[in-house]
Order: sequence, then structure tokens, then C-alpha cells
Amino acid sequence: MTLVSIPTGLIFPLAFDAGGTNTKATGNGTAMDAATDKTAMIGRVYINGRPGSAKTISAAGGGSISFRTGTVTFANAGTTLDLGIQDVDVANGNIARPDGTFDVKRTLTGGADTISSNTWTTFAMTGGTGSKSIAHGDLIAVVWDMTARGGSDSVALTVGSQVAGTFPVTNEFQSSAWRTTSVGEPNVLITFDDGTLGIIDGAIPFSQALQVEAYTDSNNPDERGIIFQVPWDCKIDGLWANVGISGAPADFTLALYSTPFGTPAVISGASFTVLAEQLSAASAQSFTPFSLASEIALTRNTDYVLAIKADSTGQVRLNSYIFGDTAHRAFLPYPSVAKVTRNNSSGAFTAESPAITMYQMGVRISALQNTSGGGGGGQRVFGG
Repeated sequence: MTLVSIPTGLIFPLAFDAGGTNTKATGNGTAMDAATDKTAMIGRVYINGRPGSAKTISAAGGGSISFRTGTVTFANAGTTLDLGIQDVDVANGNIARPDGTFDVKRTLTGGADTISSNTWTTFAMTGGTGSKSIAHGDLIAVVWDMTARGGSDSVALTVGSQVAGTFPVTNEFQSSAWRTTSVGEPNVLITFDDGTLGIIDGAIPFSQALQVEAYTDSNNPDERGIIFQVPWDCKIDGLWANVGISGAPADFTLALYSTPFGTPAVISGASFTVLAEQLSAASAQSFTPFSLASEIALTRNTDYVLAIKADSTGQVRLNSYIFGDTAHRAFLPYPSVAKVTRNNSSGAFTAESPAITMYQMGVRISALQNTSGGGGGGQRVFGG
């Protein structure tokens, strides 16, 4: 076997938010509280399995659209909200906006259709109109259009935070005009009529706002991290985590373990004792790299755990995504990744079940196998 070096390395396994700046789950979002207010989540569709033929979502076939709400009042029978999919306009200005014509939609009515606050919400297109055929990679707009508003009704949607100028994008129509600056990252999931899942490529769908797990040495568990497998023999030259602290003293230990479900053992050279005094500002989680003194070889389809143990009375703060369902894990880079915990450095790690939490942490791959000697076919897959 020959390994080929990778200049600057590859972030693994959660490359979606390695920098901690784009596609972060937040509580930010849009608010529709007047007739004609609209929200559009726009981007190219990533269909699970990358099928070669188009998939259909239709009123007749029972396909659905899922999203996360913010604060909602949807009680007045005079409020109507159209939810569905449109094409993207080709002529009427930047930033991207829908073309105004629903290919498939359902009309929701205040007081009759339930939209609750701060929750993951799914509506089938059943009872609506139309049909939309979507191929992997197609550019679409998922649109919410408040066509009438009664009383004090207001529907807010939760989106991801976003660096200005990035794509995919969420736009909103308020005061008779579309915005010219982005609202945030899309947070939506499509279930096609045949049950296949699709998302806006590059935007992770999350069922809760960004979760910051804060814990100290006195909490149980005091060690939290991810279990993962690499689908190739490789070498790594670094570890990373989107981590923060509450202030001094909030020291912690970051370590990479082998045999995590047996007798966990720290891999030689892959442990860091981190002093809070040598980190960034308190309560600020950020992508933090840890370079290894020398490369370490990892074996494909083998369980490893990367974990952070709180060592003092101050809080360690870890960022995480929460999925609405274990099925949504299909859009993670690799299915072997799951949250694990243990306490007081004692015994085996325990995997979360159902596996819906994803910490933002991983390794940096510095060399990959250059042969075709097998991929990740034997990887462990965590589910419900």
C-alpha cells in the first residue's frame, strides 16, 4: 500500500462547518407577518443516493417539505400561507429569488393547520396542487408565501448563519421588495413521493438551533466526542474541534482513542492538554486546530473516538447540530459518525441512541491510499 501526501490536509469527517463561519445552525430567521410576505430558500438539490433520474414531489403522491420554525402565531382563519417549490428567476436581480410560479404547493390556513413555535415541522403536499420533477443538482426555490394575514399571525423560519455573498441562500420579500442581502443559509428537507430525501446542497437541515453543550469536570458525562471510521487507510497530522470555554479555569483534554467500545486507549501522540488561559475569548466557540508532532496512521473501517474531557470547574463548550430524525444522517459525509460520552475516564464510551447529535470536530487527513483497495463498504452505521 502506498500513501499519497495531501498538502495542507483534508478536514474529516464534518467538513461542512470546519471554519465555524458558514452553515451554522442558529436561531436567526425570517418573519412573515403581512400579506405578500415571502421567504425563499434557494440552491441546488442534493438527492440522497445521487439518482440518475429525476424524483417527483406532488400533491397526489404525498411528498412533503420539512423546516424549522422560530416564533409562530398561526391561529387566525384569515391567514393563508402557500408552501411549495418554484423555479429560480433568471432576470429580476440579485440576490437570487423565485420566479413567482408554484409548480407544487399546499395552502395552509391559520387555526386549521398547526404550525408550532421552535420546532421541526413537516407538511405533505397532499390536498394541494401540482407536481415538481427534480433531478440531482437542479436549482430550485422552496417558497413560503403569506397570501393573506389575519389578526396578529406571524410565521418565522429558522435558518443557518451565513457569510455575506455565499450560496445557497435564503431571501425574503417584505415591504413590496425582495432583499438585496442574504438572510441566511437554507434549512429545509424535501421528501419525494417515493420516500427519497433531498436537501439544498451545502446546507445541513437541523431541527433545533445550534446547540452549545456546556459541561465541567463535575458533570456526568464529563467527556464527550464523536465515534467515527475512515473509509480508507490514511494518515492524519492534526485534530480539530469547534470548541470554546466559559473562562478560566476551563482546562480540557482532547484525545484520540482506539478500541472505544472495549478498553479505550489514547493513541500515542494524539492527546493535548489545553489550558483555558491559552485560548480565545470566553464563550466564543471557534474552529480550533491541534497539529500533531508526527503523522499517525489510521486503518479503514476501524472505530476511533475523538473526545474532549473537562478537567476543571470552568465550562467546556461544544457546538453541535441536532437532526430531526436519524434518517437525515444520510447527508453526513460518512454514516459511521455519532456522538459518544463517558465519565471520569472510566470504561467504554457509550454511543447516543437515537443518533441525532453531531459535534463539530474531527481529524485532518494528511495522506491517503492511492490504490483501489476498497472503500468504506464495511463501515459501521449508526441509526435509531
